Amino acid sequence: MATMSYHLIIEEKRKEMIQLAEDYGYTSTLTVQASQELDYLLNTFSPSYQSSLVSSN
Repeated sequence: MATMSYHLIIEEKRKEMIQLAEDYGYTSTLTVQASQELDYLLNTFSPSYQSSLVSSN
């Protein structure tokens, strides 16, 4: 269940970043900041997500 929450958080941040890129450009400070936040989320939650997939098999 918690894994799904991480997935949704990451997906929302990804959508936000794409919208910012469309509105302000790829090199905008806002877009870059959202990209860095997405990187952090991916680096933080991906190992736990992958572990849950392995342990469920």
